[in-house]
Amino acid sequence: MGMRKATAVLIGIIGGMLCPRASSCMQNIVSDIYGDYMNIAADTYLAAGVIVDVESMHITSSVRLENAAEIQADIYVCDNCDFHIKNSGKISGNIHLGSGAEMVQIIRDREDITYLNVNGPYVVLADGVSAISWDELSLLGANAGTLVLRNSEIVFGDSVPRLAAFRGDVSRVVLNGVITLNISEDYLYSDSPLMRNVAGDATVVFSGAEPGPLHAFNADIRDGDLYVKLVRETDYYKILGNDTGRMLNIVRDIWPDDKLLGRLDMAQTMDELNHIMKSSIALNPIRLASSARILDGFLINGIKFDTSGDEGLVTLGARPIYIYSDNISIYALSADFSLTPVKGLNVGVSGYGARATSDDEINNFSSDMYGANFGVKYSGSYLRSRFMLGATYSEFLVPYIFDGNSIKDEAKGLSLYGVADFGILLGGIEPYVGIEYRRDKILDVIETQVLPRTGFEAEFISDGVDLEYRYKINAAINSANEIHVGAGAGFWSDDDMAGGDITVGVAHDDNGASYMFSISAKIKF
Repeated sequence: MGMRKATAVLIGIIGGMLCPRASSCMQNIVSDIYGDYMNIAADTYLAAGVIVDVESMHITSSVRLENAAEIQADIYVCDNCDFHIKNSGKISGNIHLGSGAEMVQIIRDREDITYLNVNGPYVVLADGVSAISWDELSLLGANAGTLVLRNSEIVFGDSVPRLAAFRGDVSRVVLNGVITLNISEDYLYSDSPLMRNVAGDATVVFSGAEPGPLHAFNADIRDGDLYVKLVRETDYYKILGNDTGRMLNIVRDIWPDDKLLGRLDMAQTMDELNHIMKSSIALNPIRLASSARILDGFLINGIKFDTSGDEGLVTLGARPIYIYSDNISIYALSADFSLTPVKGLNVGVSGYGARATSDDEINNFSSDMYGANFGVKYSGSYLRSRFMLGATYSEFLVPYIFDGNSIKDEAKGLSLYGVADFGILLGGIEPYVGIEYRRDKILDVIETQVLPRTGFEAEFISDGVDLEYRYKINAAINSANEIHVGAGAGFWSDDDMAGGDITVGVAHDDNGASYMFSISAKIKF
């Protein structure tokens, strides 16, 4: 658009802002006009119902004409004049632009979409229109040569958009202000541009078709043509509409390469997004308790060799433990004390410390854990029972975590656990049923579970010359479908009053598979 034409359009916009109603700023003509000619030298409003039947109408200066009447004449625009016309009436003649004259057809509502016979190129200005058909506007633009859209809502039909052409070339489309393009879903699967030969600095927004909360429509201008492009929305406040979304936006500002955000940005559905968020310790802090749960689970279900048949026996032992899973590694050391006050009854106390680290595609944390448990086991001729209560305290270091109100880089947790099993002895095999209790607290989030369980334990003893050898296997499953399987081999020397064992275990829960290895040494008093 040339400087003079741009100025003419700007004058039209300003004039419309200053004089939104014709009657307040224009001379009003409300009666019919007949004769040889009619001259217009000032801004003029021709009212609806008026008939102008003259041989010719002459625009003798730069003016605005708002026509609701029927003009039965050719219109001649003076040389180097700016002629702005808003036409909701009927013009049966042609419009002749003088040398250097500029014409702007102003569209403000549906009634203004009228086709004018003009002897040269001009500008169609759609300013502040609402729900106007692109098919109709594009034809006006094709007729004029230049179509200017300003602060308007344009509606595209269900068919492929009509790309207007003017004298063999695509008409020029200039976008200003805020332009809303109302489209159907058909355009999401079309390679055709919405508009061609586009210029301007407008903000383009889309309505109509719903891309879903994870996606947004962007105006993509390539080689001067405007396409609609479906892009992944990365403003999580827009997606979630809550404090979590606001926190994720803050994280992006601080750590733009954050692993969690990278994984979230890859999600294409809300179900996938929610699954990732649920798996994240930053957004779901209770998942930090997984390290304590894995350790506590092996403490509950791990193979233990006791000597409950020896009345008055007191033993001390130490046990290093290593636990590994796909995303968590745990190194622990346990100190064990056991007492056999009467034959068949074993009472034990253990204290332990552990270090856990986790690093996967979305989570990264470390924790220091300290805990203790108390256990009682009764072994009769046919009946067996076992009780254990314990607690694990954890201190976590994390890159960031959201507690619902603020972002933190540390957290504390407390896990309580307990088990009660009752079984019968069938040869060397002890099937049992029981119940398992867990209570995990991270920050202000508490999760409690009471899980029925069942399993079995089998023990085999062989005597050597100086040593007693014991072999155990066990398996347990609870109502959460968490499975533990273990095996161990131990030995005891009465002469040396010392012994030891090696145990291994495998567990499977919602964290996946975990593997445990431990070795112990103990002495008798």
